[in-house]
Amino acid sequence: MSLASRASSLLRNLFRKDRVERDLDLEVRGYVEMLEADKVTTGMRRDEAHRAAMLELGGVEQVKEQVREVRIGNLLENLWQDLRYGCRTLARNPGFTAVAVISLALGIGGNSAMFSIVNGVLLQPLPYPAPDRLVRVTGYYPKGALQVLQQDSRTMDIAGYDPGNEFNLTRQGEAVRLVGSTVSANFFSILGAQAGIGRTFQPGEDVPGPDRLVILSHALWRKKFGGDPAVIGRMITIDGVGREVVGVMTASFGFPSFEEQLWIPLHMDSRDSEDFWGKGFMPAMARLRPGANISQAQNELRPLIARAITRFSYPMARTWNADAAVLPLQEDMVHDVRRKLLLLLCAVGFVLLIACANVASLLLSRSVARAKEIALRVSLGASRGRILRQLLTESVVLALVGGGLGLALTFLFLTVLKSSLPAETPRLSEAGVDWMSLGFVALLAILSGLISGLVPALSASRVNLAGSIKTGGQR
Repeated sequence: MSLASRASSLLRNLFRKDRVERDLDLEVRGYVEMLEADKVTTGMRRDEAHRAAMLELGGVEQVKEQVREVRIGNLLENLWQDLRYGCRTLARNPGFTAVAVISLALGIGGNSAMFSIVNGVLLQPLPYPAPDRLVRVTGYYPKGALQVLQQDSRTMDIAGYDPGNEFNLTRQGEAVRLVGSTVSANFFSILGAQAGIGRTFQPGEDVPGPDRLVILSHALWRKKFGGDPAVIGRMITIDGVGREVVGVMTASFGFPSFEEQLWIPLHMDSRDSEDFWGKGFMPAMARLRPGANISQAQNELRPLIARAITRFSYPMARTWNADAAVLPLQEDMVHDVRRKLLLLLCAVGFVLLIACANVASLLLSRSVARAKEIALRVSLGASRGRILRQLLTESVVLALVGGGLGLALTFLFLTVLKSSLPAETPRLSEAGVDWMSLGFVALLAILSGLISGLVPALSASRVNLAGSIKTGGQR
């Protein structure tokens, strides 16, 4: 059958159902009459021939059901029927439905909230261009050693940053204590981060003189400067030093963390040996150059460090930073929290399994009360597969309703989890409900429905027809 013919047949079966059913009824009855006429010609009486034809056919309704099973579009039609019937059945039992839905909603909501955090912290790529090219150079380096790495590396563009410093902002009304980072001039360009307004630092702006600049975070700009774009070019006083505001970062930028309220250039003064080689040891990050990979950068790192050791203004142990490595920046950022978050995800997953087990128990208890109904459907020609599919559809509908309520609870659970986790958890503020979270909720709801409904459905579909009808009659 051609694709056009199959499509035409599908549309006819779905949208002209009454006519299709009439045609099926006429076809089956015509076949019965043909069998009956053949048997009459052999000498049977009309009533005996009709009875023999029906026995040979196996029942009109059973034959119709078999034809429907192979009819194009029948799966969609049956699914729609099962959904409507399942919704009506659940609506007639509000107490049972409410208990099951709430149980599943709590489990699904908790898992969805935890997945949103895992997704935001561990799975989502860093919000910078080509994030897979960003690496962390482990170890801590003074300004002099950082300069050696920057000048001599052939595989990486390296930047240094000293996070979590405290600064005093004065002469802007009441003095304010701020948290910020001192960074090398290429810090923002290596990340590929652009300012929301103004600009980031340019090459050479981390040496004495040109380094009297500052970049504000979006939050500080809104809170302290009222979101005024005219702040660009204004002089502000930080720790008693006048600095020109050259840029304001976007609200989505927060590296090395969203606690940073401002960024000022490193004071790279090689003439001050004490400061250049003896103070401010800091971490370093880098972007791999075109054609370079992590393995090549790792092989280059140790010779670079050995070269930097010879430049120190005082004797430095040859084992200094001997275990330094080049790691993907994202992996390094989440290394300390990965295992904890995955353990939490497993824990809330176990809670959902308990909820599924409770709902399965409820469904098993309810299947006993439905034994007569199922036996009646079997006696009318419904196959075990048909009964099984109907019962599983009901449990999935139940779980989807629980998933909808669980999605609403996700926002509440997400707020609670964020406030419970350590504030220094990297990228925690970025975690939220997105399309991946919505897809996870839908998948979790369907799986929960199948898990909780499979055993009860298998049990209920094993019908002892005679026993069920006898029990029903005694009632």
